[in-house]
Amino acid sequence: MNKMLGISLSTIGAISGIAGILTSPDNIRLMSFYGILFVISISFVVYIISLLSSKSNKSIGVDPQIIDASFTIRGADEDDIRWIARLQKSVYSKNDAVPLNVLLEWYEVFPNGFFVIVDHNNMRVGHLDILPIKESALKKYKDGELVETEIRGECLYSKQELDKITDLYIESLIVSPKNPKIRPFVLRELMRSVSYIFSKVGNESTIKRISAMAATRDGERILGHLGFQKISGAEERKDSHNMYEAKFDNFYSKIVKTYHRKSTGNISIDRGL
Repeated sequence: MNKMLGISLSTIGAISGIAGILTSPDNIRLMSFYGILFVISISFVVYIISLLSSKSNKSIGVDPQIIDASFTIRGADEDDIRWIARLQKSVYSKNDAVPLNVLLEWYEVFPNGFFVIVDHNNMRVGHLDILPIKESALKKYKDGELVETEIRGECLYSKQELDKITDLYIESLIVSPKNPKIRPFVLRELMRSVSYIFSKVGNESTIKRISAMAATRDGERILGHLGFQKISGAEERKDSHNMYEAKFDNFYSKIVKTYHRKSTGNISIDRGL
């Protein structure tokens, strides 16, 4: 509206100027005519550029501020664990959301596996939980004999036992649903920060496998893209979700090859994919 008003006023001014020119001496008339022609040309170019810029922003459907936003991953504290419990409860079904007491039990044994993602205003926008489940409990869980909440603290390796960890499980990955537009940018930054994340949850030389559950079709597509294969179907599991697994070396190298960067700081996320 403002642009059209500006153009209208410029046009009226130009017409008035032309009328004045027609009554002026020849030499002044010529100079004035070129001056007005120059102003009209500049106004037209500015209008076209602003129009194209507006169409470009609408075409991608993303607020430019989101594109410039940065996300940072950090280790979670106990207050974050309480926030994670509330976030899971708001996103997952009653059977899938992990109760606070179980999250705190896991956190007490292995705090290294709990991360929160914050934006440039230090507001929490998502979280990532990775559990180092011991072989005996993990086998029962992969076979569908256990549900997630039946995995207790004694089923996990502690932060002092990083060299013993051979399997990792992505328990939860959520980007807050309050602003779904940030999800692709957050996920990209998560992939770029994979070196930092896995340096906290184990020894890369001893980790053999990584597993995850897919709660959505998007999650299944992401896991497939990252080289995960289904190892047990929803119909044979107590939790009614498909379970996926990948060789850690293949998974890690694929991410590093695609998203590697020297500095690891910015990041973000979404669940059980």
